[in-house]
Amino acid sequence: MPCSIFIIDLTGVGVRHFWNLRAHLQKASTMATSHYPESVDKIFILGAPSFFPVVWGYINKWFEPNLTSKISVLAHAEAKAVLSQHIDLADLPASYGGTLPWEYGTNPNLDDEAREMVGSFADNWIEGPTRYVSKEDGDEIHAAGTEGNGLRRTVLAKLPVRREEPGVLFGDGEGCV
Repeated sequence: MPCSIFIIDLTGVGVRHFWNLRAHLQKASTMATSHYPESVDKIFILGAPSFFPVVWGYINKWFEPNLTSKISVLAHAEAKAVLSQHIDLADLPASYGGTLPWEYGTNPNLDDEAREMVGSFADNWIEGPTRYVSKEDGDEIHAAGTEGNGLRRTVLAKLPVRREEPGVLFGDGEGCV
């Protein structure tokens, strides 16, 4: 199972923002807990405001204990030391102590292998939801959601068939659980 590490930066987030994000956080927690908990390796929360422990007391009840055990709240001062234990500095944005020249809101900075896999999609990144579709002749990334009055179903990228060792999807095969 491919594993993901998430960084959630709460710098500058106030009580009103949390209240406005309530429904979104509940949906995200349901999706992560119900459908993909095994794909989450770690979640790091940075820049948590002083009221965060009170809010966290309510939010963490929406998640399964297995998922909450993967969440760490970090001060910005400890971010580089902790994050670099889990993310190579070349893949960690410079704003968190790494060397990756990427900022929130910009397109992903793909390495050569990833760029080759997604082809022209790398230069024409699309905003909004996408869908990963598995096919025998190679997987595809599709635009999802709606645009105007119609559904978005454009094929954004065709990925080549990956041949892996039996039982190993990616990486060392040890999984995240």
